[in-house]
Amino acid sequence: MRRFGGKEVLLGLWIGASLCSVATADELNIDAGSGIAWIVDQQHYLATGRVRIIRGALTTWSDRARAYYADDPETITRIELEGNVRVLQGNLEIEGDFANVLPESEDVVVTGDALRLQNNDIVITAKESLRYQGATRRVYAFGNVLFVQKTNKIAAENMEGILELNAEDGDLTLREAYFTENVRGDDGNSDPAQRLYIEGDRGLYQAVEQWVRVCGESRILRGDDVMLGECAHYDLTSKNFQFLRGATLASALPIVPELREESSMQSGAQPSLQTTQKRTRLLLRTKK
Repeated sequence: MRRFGGKEVLLGLWIGASLCSVATADELNIDAGSGIAWIVDQQHYLATGRVRIIRGALTTWSDRARAYYADDPETITRIELEGNVRVLQGNLEIEGDFANVLPESEDVVVTGDALRLQNNDIVITAKESLRYQGATRRVYAFGNVLFVQKTNKIAAENMEGILELNAEDGDLTLREAYFTENVRGDDGNSDPAQRLYIEGDRGLYQAVEQWVRVCGESRILRGDDVMLGECAHYDLTSKNFQFLRGATLASALPIVPELREESSMQSGAQPSLQTTQKRTRLLLRTKK
């Protein structure tokens, strides 16, 4: 038992525990370099000092973390991360400044000034937010999105990516990605006169067959040449391009304004911590 603010509370806190720990799919494991405080009246735990959180295959790192609960102090319903945030799920990695995490659904929204998502040889950056939904195996990017695979680039306002899980090693691979608003593809040719651009209202990247299709008053540009059509198709392997007559893209993309969540984590005065020179580990259950 520990006493905070005149109240005796059971912390479930181990001082000087080993960094090595085992977390099952139903457990949440928090390691904090400086310490973990139980803020009883605000119903959350505050961890500082390069915090690592593990829930199943999902791991996060941050400088500070708040783990919130509703009724049961051992049942975490929401986590806020702040400072040098890094989220890792298999070979999917997301970086930013802040994040909101719902442990039960493995739903992570990352915001900040230097947003970056990497999956194998694909790198995605955005200005507004990045989101990973573990339950649906989807990734989302909002605001001046740039998708880069080797020399090929696709710029757009929004992106939704569909991931495929490898059951053997747990890795995730981006299978296809949809783009909306001001879509512009670039083949990255080092010769500006030969560089190919395709533009349109919406686009689709197909990873297995390695092609990009841009539709909606689309244009293909190379040097001074401009070609107009409904759907421009570019093969990333052969470097061939063409207009497809009668081709369309699915318009009912689940990219909706409600997905543009932002972290509620704010900087400012924080409760003082009872710290220790040794590392602190807190093991909690997530809500089933």
